[in-house]
Amino acid sequence: MGLAGACAKTITNTASVFGFTTATQDNFSDSYLFSPDIGALQALVLSVMESHLAQGRELIKEASAQSAATATTPSLSYSEVNQFLIVMESACQPHGIRGLVTRVVAGNKAIPPASEANGSASAAVPTAEPASASAKSPPAGPRTQSFRIVPIQ
Repeated sequence: MGLAGACAKTITNTASVFGFTTATQDNFSDSYLFSPDIGALQALVLSVMESHLAQGRELIKEASAQSAATATTPSLSYSEVNQFLIVMESACQPHGIRGLVTRVVAGNKAIPPASEANGSASAAVPTAEPASASAKSPPAGPRTQSFRIVPIQ
């Protein structure tokens, strides 16, 4: 804009608008967009890769068993190998990782710890005491709620 002969006020206003827009987008992404821990995602993808490795070994065992029965060399077809590699690769792609996270989150639920789960229902859910009750006796301390994540069965 400076090379085109724009006045200083126009350049200043344009820079301010771009700065405000960038800051707003950064604040929005920090506050509202989901960003999981990278280490946890790597562990999840590696665990899926381990399961794919086990499936690949099982495919090879099946091919070896079939070839032993027919006295031929063990082999997998091109389409079997191709399909296996495509599925294995998809776990490392962004859409595959998003699907893994979605399946893990959808397959879990939060429950109170065992010490609170065996107590009364009011112990599991924090509630506010009425004003008259809190005025008569001092509060025992802040109530905290902790949950553990378990698979849905």
